[in-house]
Amino acid sequence: AEPDSPAPARPARPRWLSEARDGAIVAATSALITAWLFKIWEIPLRLPFLYQRDGIAQIAEVKGIIENGWYQFNPRVCWPIGYDHHDFPIGSDNLHYLGLKVMTWFSHDPVLVTNAYYLLSFVLVALSTFYVVRYLGVSRRFSFVAAMLYTFLPYHFLRGTWHLSLAAYYLVPVACLFTIMVWRNAPPFFRETDGADGSSTVRF
Repeated sequence: AEPDSPAPARPARPRWLSEARDGAIVAATSALITAWLFKIWEIPLRLPFLYQRDGIAQIAEVKGIIENGWYQFNPRVCWPIGYDHHDFPIGSDNLHYLGLKVMTWFSHDPVLVTNAYYLLSFVLVALSTFYVVRYLGVSRRFSFVAAMLYTFLPYHFLRGTWHLSLAAYYLVPVACLFTIMVWRNAPPFFRETDGADGSSTVRF
């Protein structure tokens, strides 16, 4: 009898598909933990998590984005000249305000948008941490643990909605990665080329 022919090898799964699956697991896990910690099925999301001090100012800025398009000027405050925010530079937070702006396309409730962005920040921190640690060559399991531990630091809860841009620290892992890349003489958006004399040069 002739020996059985070997079964055809399964095609390798694309790497992006595996990374997307891992990201979905990280996002779902962090979202479930966040929902359980805050018990979002019990709390009214249309009421402020913090309605004092900077928590009020944060809601006012989101309301200004909804009514005026951006947060830097609000004619409804400081009558008769309006509230001009240009003298208080916070340009480093523009990405956060852009995210809030996008969310206002789906809801015109400033409190709901503020609370939703804060809750979403837990998922964003988990995803950025996971992919940065994975990029550095760490195993999936350890990257998952590192992402969960970093996401649910006490700092994240202490800042809350009254310092929303500080609470949403999902860019910190990315900044650390760029720092490591520069330290390794491999800055982002540059590539290393070899010269004719054997030397290497970093070019844009």
